[in-house]
Amino acid sequence: MEMLASDRFLPYAIATIMCLAYVFPSLLARNPLDKYKFRSYFKKIFISIILLSLLFIIIPNGPNLYYYEVVFFFIIILGGGIFHITARRYLDIGDSRWNTFLPFVHFSEFLRLWLEEPPVDGPKP
Repeated sequence: MEMLASDRFLPYAIATIMCLAYVFPSLLARNPLDKYKFRSYFKKIFISIILLSLLFIIIPNGPNLYYYEVVFFFIIILGGGIFHITARRYLDIGDSRWNTFLPFVHFSEFLRLWLEEPPVDGPKP
């Protein structure tokens, strides 16, 4: 069976996009995001990822068809969107924007993003 050039390129493209989906959203996070907007954006992006994942059931796949791979690219990009809003939320609560992967490993950290208010700058004793 003949191997297409895109068959050799595809794994490298997926790996590159996965790395960039973490780095770019963290770099582009400049403005803080309050918890209410974070909740709204997170719900919208999460529902979009679920709907795109359902496309795996509907669309065909086979030799020389790359529908699954295209949908997978979009899911990775939307995952980068979740990392972006997470980095912006971390900026609001006064933490490092590079911790964007942490809430998806530790549920308690995710609850912190969901519930915590930013520190109040009051008078110093």
